Amino acid sequence: MDERKKKRLALVGAGYSNLQVLRLLATSDAIDSITLIDANSESVYCGSIPENISNFEKSKFPKPEWRIDLKNVCQAHDQRDKIQFVQGEVVDIDLADRCIYLNDGMETTTISYDLVAIDIGSKSKSITDIPGAFENVIPTRPMKMLMDRLDEIEKNFFDDQQNCTLPVSDGENLELEQPPLNIAVVGGGASGIELALSIVGRWRPMLQGRVMNVRLVTSDHILLPEIAYARKRLKDILADRGIYMIFQSAVDRVDDCCLHLESGMTVPFSYCFWATGAAPHHLAKSVLPKRGLAVSSDGWIEVDPTLQSRSHPNVFAAGDCSSFVNPLPKAGIFALQEGPVLAENMERFARQQSLIEFQPDLEDLQFLGCGDGTAMGFAFGLVLRGEWVYQIKLAMDRRHFLTLTGGSAVTRGSGKHIHEENSQYHSNQEMLRRVEKMPTREAGKMLTQIDVNNYQEAWAILERMSFNKEYRQKVMKEYNRFASAEHRGTEKRRKKESGVLPSHFSFLQWLLPVKTGQNKE
Repeated sequence: MDERKKKRLALVGAGYSNLQVLRLLATSDAIDSITLIDANSESVYCGSIPENISNFEKSKFPKPEWRIDLKNVCQAHDQRDKIQFVQGEVVDIDLADRCIYLNDGMETTTISYDLVAIDIGSKSKSITDIPGAFENVIPTRPMKMLMDRLDEIEKNFFDDQQNCTLPVSDGENLELEQPPLNIAVVGGGASGIELALSIVGRWRPMLQGRVMNVRLVTSDHILLPEIAYARKRLKDILADRGIYMIFQSAVDRVDDCCLHLESGMTVPFSYCFWATGAAPHHLAKSVLPKRGLAVSSDGWIEVDPTLQSRSHPNVFAAGDCSSFVNPLPKAGIFALQEGPVLAENMERFARQQSLIEFQPDLEDLQFLGCGDGTAMGFAFGLVLRGEWVYQIKLAMDRRHFLTLTGGSAVTRGSGKHIHEENSQYHSNQEMLRRVEKMPTREAGKMLTQIDVNNYQEAWAILERMSFNKEYRQKVMKEYNRFASAEHRGTEKRRKKESGVLPSHFSFLQWLLPVKTGQNKE
């Protein structure tokens, strides 16, 4: 390609999408240089955070990696001496002059570009809007700050159990030698639920019998409305782990040891974690609109299905900071899916070619770690639970981590970057051939079970369900049949035992016939 037509590419923010662009365009002859800019020296793969928080003491599996050294990643991909990492906070972007202003803590510097991709993620919602929240709670965004705070807490309070001086949040307990540890988690979405379960898994064993109260506070009236069919099952897990839910309770203000709810109720805490979802960064919400960038009324960068800005053709955006006309949930899985499309379209733009549209996969397998060496999985209207689900999650997280840091992605179909997808599935051809011979009755039964001998076999069943609709329907029919039979059998046993439940009831009572979007609560 003519050297004069090559483009200088700037990647603002080391989000999932931009990290994939870095890898996929590192050797593109349409790109003259790539500059990755981020305020931190490390990025975080959030999918592995719950496993590292929970620190499940009996786990047979190594903890997955979650830290991404940005300088090392840039060096690993820089085969043509055209990639650089610049650490600094982007404070402004002059879209007319194509110039980025950043502050590295010492001075303001500038970086010129021809093409820019913005992937700056989001911050914790309402943390600056609720009086006292910013000063007194532990935010879950950015994730690295959360992990650092957890380590700091344990260093201060858990090193010496005999002389433990945990903060006391209830005046009545001031005289106790070992006061209860009160944990409040604000936010009843998937991240808040997973955080509460992970903290229980991490700290309860450390407390050696000391009382630990965990309260999950949400302004919603139900759990996870987007996964309604799983709600009953999830409530049982929370109850079993001793996590108390407080619904329809918005926070009015926060002091140093107590949440004050709008209802008048107070929730004491030793530590309060803020997991209220996503809010836009100041750069996207307040700075870039003054430069003429199209931004939604609530502060998200507006993009077309091609991930191209609706106002500036040479500006692209992806991940949490962006928004389509029909917005997607703020979830890392979509940023992972967007990465190959973002890379493809930025190269196409540089070559003056037509762009392609991003098609989100809304049926990707979703996970929720339970903090005890098991996980829940949600796919096709099915709810999965067990150690085998946890093993699938670990394997997927490992693949995604390698994709972001320099490992190889899964290739499906033909084409260039768009088909170099971060597949949710295993693509083990031998295992796929094995499940092809397995009766759908056996496949459906396997997915209802907590204990599965070979997680890769169950994974292959799910993969085949993802691309074979007829097979999916047959397996779901068998799943529902076995789940219903298990439920009826459990109910009969429960009545015979005069209300004494067998140890496995809490799971088997969930296994009712389910359909996508159907609420079985």
